[in-house]
Amino acid sequence: MKKYFLIFFFSIIAIFIHGYQFAYSDQEITIPYILKSADQSLFTQDQIFNQSSAHLSLFYPLAGFITKLLDIETIFFAGYLIFQFSFFVAIYRLSRVLLNDRNLAYFSLLPFMLPKFIGGTATQTFDTFFGYRSIGVVFLILYLSFLIEKKYLKSGLLAAIALLFHPLSAIPGIFSIPAVFTLNAKVKLLSLLKFIILPLVLLLIIVLIGQRNLISSLLLRDEAWISIIKFRDDYLFASTWKLPAWGAFFMYFVMCAIFLNILKKSVKKSVIIISSIAIIIFLINAVLLEGLKLPGFAKPQLIRSITLVAYMALSLSPLFLTYKDKILKILGIVTFTFLCLNLFYFFAIFAILFLITFFITKNKTKLEPSKHGIYSITILILLTYIILNFGSYLNLQNKIQFPKKENDWINLQKWANQNTQKSAMFLVPPKETGFRIFSQRQIVGDSKDGAVVIYNQQYASYWSNLMKDISNYDLLKEQDFLLLKKKYYFNYLITKTSQKVNLEVIYKNNSYTLYKI
Repeated sequence: MKKYFLIFFFSIIAIFIHGYQFAYSDQEITIPYILKSADQSLFTQDQIFNQSSAHLSLFYPLAGFITKLLDIETIFFAGYLIFQFSFFVAIYRLSRVLLNDRNLAYFSLLPFMLPKFIGGTATQTFDTFFGYRSIGVVFLILYLSFLIEKKYLKSGLLAAIALLFHPLSAIPGIFSIPAVFTLNAKVKLLSLLKFIILPLVLLLIIVLIGQRNLISSLLLRDEAWISIIKFRDDYLFASTWKLPAWGAFFMYFVMCAIFLNILKKSVKKSVIIISSIAIIIFLINAVLLEGLKLPGFAKPQLIRSITLVAYMALSLSPLFLTYKDKILKILGIVTFTFLCLNLFYFFAIFAILFLITFFITKNKTKLEPSKHGIYSITILILLTYIILNFGSYLNLQNKIQFPKKENDWINLQKWANQNTQKSAMFLVPPKETGFRIFSQRQIVGDSKDGAVVIYNQQYASYWSNLMKDISNYDLLKEQDFLLLKKKYYFNYLITKTSQKVNLEVIYKNNSYTLYKI
């Protein structure tokens, strides 16, 4: 019980460090999916529901059912508290498996106080908001820990559960199961019976992607579609990554490589296999998308195969603290502290110094950090973070967004919810995203909707044409909007208050004007 109490303490502190957000990022798409799951009369003509991601996760109907009992803000905040604790439990377990040391496993929670980018994949080690990935990531990490332990049946089942909630987290990682199994075990008939879960996992992939003609859709060559994907979801193409993204890529592989020889032989072998498979899948993604230009392979987002390596590397990072040599010890503490604080340039400098010192130092004797050391370094990191980010705590409601602080954009949405019909269609400024959440009204589309162009060729074309039509939204006049109405069939129009349009005004606040058209 003491173990879980300490992990719970870390998870609560972490929320105060990184904050909590609502109606943010992917939630601008996934919350409407949940709302529609609870009420099928919503969003009946909204084009974003005409692609498979709207039905890709078990999370949507489950959350939709619960919204009939509690409001969605309460559900999501409670869900995030549970997720944060479960996430830390999963990280602790992974670290125990990798390090075989309880105290070091506690240290591994510190790098997860703040989310870290995973290469240029547009994902972080965890989200500061609640969603289907929050659940999927927990099962993915547990899958990884059981896989390293060579408990293949349990790892397969956990991968299948991760698939049900967040396929995009699980699909790139499940290829490690057959590799670790084949290279670590003598393949016997009874062992293969345990492996029966794999065909079920592959079947789930096919069903969840929502494509009956899966093979033909994957092999489809469409220059227009792949150009739209590259424009909107460029993170899928490693050739578009900038230097910091590559730094966040190599950082994890280098950290795994530094500490490989410290690990137990069986663990070391699994880490090498999993990392190798991640690189292979990463390269295959580059060939399929950038070489062969097959847009269908954007759906599984294979570029995110490096996610497992990121979790292993950060779980191994407490090994920076284990050297008895004074110089290595000081450099290790500083390097680990900068890693935890997301000060990556300083981390890179001191990691290089650590490596140089490591190779020229003869005394590589290790020591075991005590609980006193855990508390001391934790306090050091927390105090440093608070000092560096003191301004963010002056507005605590904005840092911990429960309940969500109202603003002009939210007030407009709530007015629309109370004063327009469910079937009403709104044209919104493309950069003003998330209108569906509080209004529960359908829109023609916004820039955020482009995140799902990977799932459907027709939808990708629709979104791309829309963005071109409203690219100069702030300069459009009433005649332009009337022409757009003939194409997109909307009933209401929203502009910034600074943009004057000669149409009937039905609502106005300091930032936005709502017109009936």
